[in-house]
Formats: sequence, C-alpha cells, structure tokens
Amino acid sequence: MTWELAVVLKILGGSVLAPVVFRLLGDVAPRERIYRIMLQYAWTILFALGVATVWGFIPSHDLWPIAAIGVLMPFAVFFQWRAMAISPSRTGIFMEGTSFIPLLLSAVLLGEWRAFEGNSQLLLGFVLVFVGVVLHARADIVNRRKKEEATSPTMGFLRNAVGFMLIFAIATFLENFWAKTGIQTPGFLVAWYVGAFVGSVVLFAATRHLPRVATSQLQVGKEQLLIFLAAVSIICSLGLQFVAFTLVEQTVALPIMSVGGVIGPVLVGMLVFKEWKKFEGREWVYLGLGFVGALTMALSH
Repeated sequence: MTWELAVVLKILGGSVLAPVVFRLLGDVAPRERIYRIMLQYAWTILFALGVATVWGFIPSHDLWPIAAIGVLMPFAVFFQWRAMAISPSRTGIFMEGTSFIPLLLSAVLLGEWRAFEGNSQLLLGFVLVFVGVVLHARADIVNRRKKEEATSPTMGFLRNAVGFMLIFAIATFLENFWAKTGIQTPGFLVAWYVGAFVGSVVLFAATRHLPRVATSQLQVGKEQLLIFLAAVSIICSLGLQFVAFTLVEQTVALPIMSVGGVIGPVLVGMLVFKEWKKFEGREWVYLGLGFVGALTMALSH
C-alpha cells in the first residue's frame, strides 16, 4: 500500500464514514456517552485481535507504553466534550493545536523537517494547507463566537481544553514515533485499544455520580449496530493513519489528513444530511486553498 492510498482511505473512514455514524447515533446524556465509548472500545479490541491473529502478531514488552497512552484517550474525549459544552468557539482554537503540536515535535525531535529539503513543491503545498486550515478555523471560530455569550474563559474550561489538546497532540506524535521504530500495525492497534478500553472502564467508574438517564431515541438493536460501525470506522482510521506514518513523514501526511478532516464532515453534512450550510465566500476559498495544498503535497512525491 502506498502512503497516498493510506491517507485517502483514512480520510474516508475517519472524516466521512465516522461522522455519518455518529450523527445517526445522536447526542445523549454524558453518562450514556461514556457507556457507548466503552462498548465501542470493546468492539475495537475484538477487531484488532482478529487482525492480529491473521497477521501472526506476537506480543512484546514494547507495547506497554502504547497501552499506557491508550488509557488516556477516553479522558481526552471526555475533556473535549466538557470544553465544547462551555465554549465551542474557544475549543476550536485548541483543536488546531492537536495537529500543529505533533507536526512541530516531529519536525524538531525526529528531524522530519528534512522532508522539505530540495522539494519546493512539497513546501508550497504545506504552506497552502497551513494557511487554508488556519484561516478556515479562524472563520469558523468567529461564526461560533457570534452565537455565544461574551464571557471570559474559566479555569474549568482551560483545564479541559489544555487537557484534551495535550493528550491528543502527544499521542499523535508518539504514534508517528512508534511507526518509525518498526512496530507492526496489529500490535499497535491491540495495545492502543486494550489501553483505551481500560481507560473507558475507569472513566465510567469515576463518573458514576452523573445522572443515569436513558436519553437515546434509538432501538437497542440499531444503536448496537451503529456502535459497532463506529468502532470499525475509528479502528480503520487509526490503523491506516499508522500505516501512512510508517511510509512517509508525519509532516507530509498529517497536513493532508487535517484538510480531509475539515472537508469530509462538510461534505457529509451537505450530501448525506442535506445541510447546505451557508458558508461565506471566503470560507469556500479557504477550503479550496487547503485542498489545492493537499493535492500539491500528494503529487510532490
């Protein structure tokens, strides 16, 4: 598999299929959300073990650090929910850090800045992606802020926002590091999701004080099917991202994935749920700029 194909499939799984599934699942009370995450991670473990069995995966002590980071992922999701509940616009600012911090760490600590040496087309594409994503994020943040009360960020918001940003950013950087050390994809997925399941169980126990209110409007069978599909989409997305990082520098792959992460949900909203969002003209320009940059980067290799 080429890195370009891995990136495209990752975007289809994580930024197209996953948004559809999560939209169909609908929003529920926090306690019920955590329960869904726990079931989701249980399915991902079974899926990962199935892939590992076919692959001929052999457990090793090198996987313990991966499992330890996996434990933190449900807490990062929980912190993100809480930050979004307080201020969606300000949360958007911290979301950008989940991509740019690992890019900076990989460029400096892993020497991936060298990918741009002698490749002006790649550098041009990266600049276009960076400008397009940042400008679109800024426009989106401004639009969200218009709908919010003009309040100062509280310490509670900052704790949650900084918490999820650092966990996601460091986890993405470490994923790239592990991909470069020769760890096999099945082993990575098994360790990651065993850790994530353990973390979700701990989180579920730690939030037992939350009201246990059944708010889902879905039939049990349909809800379970959608949770299973959510698990398939996220494990395929993470697995393909890991494969991409084994084949090319994160400084090349991640910016393209970031563009897909912006464009994918927009297309899902318009084409699947008929939500023809009224973007301003400049927002379409920013999306187009990011897309052209991603295409330029993909064609530079």
